[in-house]
Amino acid sequence: MSLRQSHKNKHLTEDPSTKSTTVYDDWVASDCSVMMCLLNDMDEKANAGVMFLKAANEIWDTLKEMYSNEQNISWVADLYESILIVTRWSPSD
Repeated sequence: MSLRQSHKNKHLTEDPSTKSTTVYDDWVASDCSVMMCLLNDMDEKANAGVMFLKAANEIWDTLKEMYSNEQNISWVADLYESILIVTRWSPSD
C-alpha cells in the first residue's frame, strides 16, 4: 500500500500540528510506520545516512538533499556516459 493510499504522505512534509496527547500519540504511531516503510525500501548506503533520524519528514528531507540532481551531477554525467558507451557497443565488435 502506498503512503498516498493510506493518507500518510503528509508525514513526509509536515510536522505534527499539535502535541495534545491523543492526537500527537496517533501521529507518532503513524509516523513510525512511515519511517519503517522508508527505511525498508532503501539501500544500505542511504539507510545508514538516515536511520537515526527521529521523524519521517527528517528522513525525506535528508534523502532529497543526498540525492538531488544538483549534488549528484557528476553521478548523472557518469551514468549518461555509461549509457552512451553501452548504446554504441554492438555484439559484432
